[in-house]
Amino acid sequence: MTARYLFASLVFGALAALGTSAAPDLVRAQDDGYSFEDFMAEIEEGKKDQALCRDDDGDTPPQERMDACTRLIEDAPVENDLVGTYYVNRAMADTNSPQSCADVRKGIQVVEDSNSSIYGEDYLSAARRLEEVICQ
Repeated sequence: MTARYLFASLVFGALAALGTSAAPDLVRAQDDGYSFEDFMAEIEEGKKDQALCRDDDGDTPPQERMDACTRLIEDAPVENDLVGTYYVNRAMADTNSPQSCADVRKGIQVVEDSNSSIYGEDYLSAARRLEEVICQ
């Protein structure tokens, strides 16, 4: 009986020690300079950039629109159909540069490669017409 008690004490003692050593240090987690508020600020900044890139207000200056689209493209973890639209939107911001032609072509390629179920043939047709105008 004493052996079982001793064994149980050792097991529970070891588990308790392990649990306290593996517990997260919540104060230290905030010391790295990144908090929940920082995370939420990034989300809001992304929403703001999306609105600027799309030119939701209809009066976003071209450079501001291109900068927002560029940030969205660079921050994207993967190239998907949404990123393809950022390229097309950036191309629409300044239709007189060689970069615009490259952007619209890249956007079309990314949307096609992603087999988008969101941006279908209507979107691709419009993007191809834009390509004809920009890349002439």
